[in-house]
Amino acid sequence: NEQSLSHALANSTPVAKNKALQIGRFGFPSYHNLRFYDSFCASIDYRTKCPSWTGELINNEDLTENPEVDRKNCPSFSECKDVPLKFRSLLQDYKRSGYSRGHLAPAGDYNACQKDKDLTFQLSGNVVPQEMSMNGCDWLRVERFVKQLIKSTDNDIEQCWIFTGPVYKPTFWNQDGKRMYSVPKYVRRKSTENTDTGNASDAAMNGGEPELELEEVVTVYNAPNTATDGRLKGLVKYTTIGQSMVNVPTHLYKVVLAQRKETPELADSDKYQLAAFMVENEAISEYRSLTDYLIDIDDLERFVGLQFFPRLRYNAAAENIIRYGELCKNYKCEYDDDERSTSNRLLGAIKTARSLTELQNIWGPVEQTEFDADWVKGMYRREYRYKERKLIKSMQKRLNFMRRFQ
Repeated sequence: NEQSLSHALANSTPVAKNKALQIGRFGFPSYHNLRFYDSFCASIDYRTKCPSWTGELINNEDLTENPEVDRKNCPSFSECKDVPLKFRSLLQDYKRSGYSRGHLAPAGDYNACQKDKDLTFQLSGNVVPQEMSMNGCDWLRVERFVKQLIKSTDNDIEQCWIFTGPVYKPTFWNQDGKRMYSVPKYVRRKSTENTDTGNASDAAMNGGEPELELEEVVTVYNAPNTATDGRLKGLVKYTTIGQSMVNVPTHLYKVVLAQRKETPELADSDKYQLAAFMVENEAISEYRSLTDYLIDIDDLERFVGLQFFPRLRYNAAAENIIRYGELCKNYKCEYDDDERSTSNRLLGAIKTARSLTELQNIWGPVEQTEFDADWVKGMYRREYRYKERKLIKSMQKRLNFMRRFQ
């Protein structure tokens, strides 16, 4: 760890080195393939061709609007030349993939310096494949909630450490018991040998057959899976895109450690407020509260194999020794839909439509929406036509199947 960290520091600019030491004040989640930029840090996973995490330390100064800083002035996404080619994600990998190039450290977090904003467009260092509607609605709301938390004058939050990255989460079956049902049946009662012999003798003396004793047995199907041993099995299933085989995460996480302004009566455990969010990397059509995406940080660490803020939360034996304030209990974790997230939610509704009628009803509000660019409207139209063909094909398949029985 020390060797990897010292190597990354030695190959970084003085500004990036200073920023990295601030971000890593409480330790980094991992220390492999570290990259330190002037505005954020990253650890690149050569297997997935994506960052394992990106780290930021954001305060009000970073979010202060500078009229000379504009996303329109940012360069296009670029490939990381310091990553070996066989482990590098390429621009070609994302072309026509159906996934957006999703920032982990948002460009919107850096409004004071144009260079800091520009650096967030590194593919291997800060980008993962994200489903477009998820990237533009609920994930955007999580990002903007953190910015709002820092900028708001209604609370005492000074700055936030933020770690963001991909999750490849396994799927488990028949755990919740929602499809559980039972079937009763009668079987022959098991009895002792003496009892059976006695019954048989009595029946023989009376010149009849032995009396058959039955009992009811209930068989339960799809019961909740309560196994904790090897019978508990899950499946990790995810997509790859492009020749580089860039791994598409099943979820994305964001861990936020907020620091409050110091006061004499403030205890150490209350100085820091902690929250962890995990959002599914799939089409989102329905509005959900941000608290629905909260996850226990210990569970998240188990999924991603990382330890967040180890110097703050763990002792030398890596045992959890202190629980810090729960951010979403002490502060409101809320951010309502705005124009952008609302329009992206319509895209999610198109992708998740289950019938042609539902799809046609969704298209009405889309037609009335004013988009920033013509290509965005074209993207919605293409998605609508693709979904329409898919639903028609599915309907035709069901009709052909039914004709077999006529």
